[in-house]
Amino acid sequence: MADRKQTSNATKDEILREAGYRCAVPSCGATLALDVHHIVEVSRGGGDDPANLLALCGTHHDLYHRGVISHKSIKEWKSRLITANQIDVRAEIRQAVNDAVIATEDGPVPGEVREGFSLATGEFIYRTCEIGFVHDDKYFVPTGYCCFVKGRLALTTAEVVRIATEVGTMRGGFRVIRTLRGFTPFEVKKSFDVGTLVLIERGEIDDAYVVALLAEESDKQLEDFFTEPLETPVKYRMAPFCGERVGFLHAPSNSEEIRARREFQFDSADVSFSLTLKSKEDFLQYALSPVSSHIQHRGSPVFTADARLVGVIKETARLSGETFWRPIVTAVLPLKGVVDS
Repeated sequence: MADRKQTSNATKDEILREAGYRCAVPSCGATLALDVHHIVEVSRGGGDDPANLLALCGTHHDLYHRGVISHKSIKEWKSRLITANQIDVRAEIRQAVNDAVIATEDGPVPGEVREGFSLATGEFIYRTCEIGFVHDDKYFVPTGYCCFVKGRLALTTAEVVRIATEVGTMRGGFRVIRTLRGFTPFEVKKSFDVGTLVLIERGEIDDAYVVALLAEESDKQLEDFFTEPLETPVKYRMAPFCGERVGFLHAPSNSEEIRARREFQFDSADVSFSLTLKSKEDFLQYALSPVSSHIQHRGSPVFTADARLVGVIKETARLSGETFWRPIVTAVLPLKGVVDS
């Protein structure tokens, strides 16, 4: 049996702040004499990690221990608080991204100035969506990613579209883009010879479920979570420079247990060398330095610290004598004439 220890004041304060200094039961709202409840009890091995703690008033705390309130309800209320706090952060980041995107080259950027890849990552999280197919009207299978570059137009690789189309059709399904707002069909707008890049155009987003959910919850704050992709014209450079540090987004399976649901993971690497030119498909392709994270899907955007799109992940390669895999990047040369037009 685990020994019961006094929860630290710092941890208590963190839990109270998470709940807005009131009881976590949605219908309660009590603000006086709040208890810090262990979701998994200490006697069963539960500890003082904030993920295992919840703010409850004395009445609801007692009702739980008397069996009136279920353990499932306690876990759901904790999940609501975690989601609500993530929404706050998302709204903050999105506002900073919007300020930066609309600012002129010489104009000031409102709000706090972020350094390195922080703001660039925030922007590309909102530009990046999964591509895949839906079958049996409920199962979504991802085949890669796309990055919105202008209006309803997004950039990805031909392989991502081909797999979504062929395998989706084989399983009696249809290809889609999954956004935070809902699924949307897409069509190929233009295929490029260079680097096998493809420009796709999304259709209308099916957000019926989200609209119903927001109406049921009556919580305007949730709007900041269920957003459409950022579709302003992207800043870009036609190719990265050798020796340059670049960032990219992906979602490896090894971080699924601790990474927030449907969140991308940021990684960075250096541009190591350009590939041997054998055909148009190999034109302006670069190998990055090896990364330990397993990159599962193509189409991830590759960008600089000042939020310029410079490439798309085409595949990965492991060279002889190396332990980890190198991302292979296709430069976004074809964007000239698309974003600028």
